[in-house]
Amino acid sequence: MKKLLLLSGFLVVLLSACTRYNSDITSQSAIDDARIRAYIEANHINATKGPYGIYYEILKTDTSTQHPTSTSNVQVSYIGNLLNGANFQPQATSILSLNGTDEAIGGFQVAMPLMTIGERMLLIVPSTLGYGSVTQGNVPANSVLVFTVDLLGFY
Repeated sequence: MKKLLLLSGFLVVLLSACTRYNSDITSQSAIDDARIRAYIEANHINATKGPYGIYYEILKTDTSTQHPTSTSNVQVSYIGNLLNGANFQPQATSILSLNGTDEAIGGFQVAMPLMTIGERMLLIVPSTLGYGSVTQGNVPANSVLVFTVDLLGFY
């Protein structure tokens, strides 16, 4: 009987922690979405709301019809800024895995399959798909990230 009570108590604590975590994410998502919409309006951006709260605008198209998949490795050139315009990532060219490793932030994992080779995209990533509630280098916790991304290729 004591084991059953102990197990029940453990489950209650575990479930309440999960509920709080999900509530924190939902709350941060709402804050991020409001910040993103204000940024889009202030900067006259014609963005589309995509999956999981990302916003994007195709800045340059190409004739390619090839899209990477969620398991592709992509070669991208990108610049990263914060909403206040502060640059945290100067021009960089990288090969990133989209297969769920920590190599690419969630926003890239979601957005890259929307692009075709040769396209340039303005990508606005909510903090929950960026670095989350963790400070990363000169990116403060809970920061919305703004990228200009060129998809150079994938395999």
